[in-house]
Amino acid sequence: MTEVSEFWQALNRKNEEQLRSSGIENIKRTVALNYFTWVGTLSWRDDQFRHLVWNTRISDWPRILRDIPPAELPRRQWLYLCIFTRMLHLFAKRHDRLALLDRLAEPAFGNPFGITLNGKLISQDLANSVLELYAMLPEVDLGTPLNICEIGAGYGRNAFVFLSLFPNCTYTIIDVPPAIDVSREYLQAVCPGSKVRFLLPDQLPSERFDLTINISSCHEMTPAQVEEYFAFVDRTSKRLYLKQWKNWHNPTDNLTIMEENYPYRPNWRRLYSRTTQVQPSFFEALYEI
Repeated sequence: MTEVSEFWQALNRKNEEQLRSSGIENIKRTVALNYFTWVGTLSWRDDQFRHLVWNTRISDWPRILRDIPPAELPRRQWLYLCIFTRMLHLFAKRHDRLALLDRLAEPAFGNPFGITLNGKLISQDLANSVLELYAMLPEVDLGTPLNICEIGAGYGRNAFVFLSLFPNCTYTIIDVPPAIDVSREYLQAVCPGSKVRFLLPDQLPSERFDLTINISSCHEMTPAQVEEYFAFVDRTSKRLYLKQWKNWHNPTDNLTIMEENYPYRPNWRRLYSRTTQVQPSFFEALYEI
């Protein structure tokens, strides 16, 4: 496998320092913020925040604003985080036709922010993962024995949802240290006994996967890395789900990538490509291989 990008190397050094200083027991307040948990950028100027405000029902606002928990961050930042997380949870609930969120509980492992709604601990990650699951599997059958591969799994938020909801699911994570070590420890703690394995990029398997997932990391790779992973998907996968920035500049490697730059194969059938439901600056796409 081609050497990882300078961006990834810098991010991994940051993750390693956070793990040394705060430990894996606090990953939802440290390294998770380097993945897909939004905290520091939240404000009225954030496109996700504005999008959710416009898509929140007037009748929901009393619940969103009532009983804000004691601040765990600077007060202004905490208010934005609580309001955003509650808006996102209610948005996901409205689109959760199988009530999957009712079957899931935010694991205490990782010390999540203490944001609740109706007395239940909620999180951005559970809401986003359920929305992504419906996007990956337009026809959800929880009894299906899926074989799933995720390239770059963060701390394991999507794996947790699949392993919790699909009892016959087999899950493979391909990642680099320290992320792969974090997801291994997290998933062994929150999904004990599940069929999940952890591989490095130079250990790409040759078996057939029902679905391969990549969320918000392809755009951080070099073109050579992306090409190698797309060739792997072409060899092994029935479907590919992507969720990436529409247009992202990697300042460390001085690279810019847009959706049309990805090396899709001519034989792949695009089932859809669209703006995501919550993040206006992201696209999601599903391909049949």
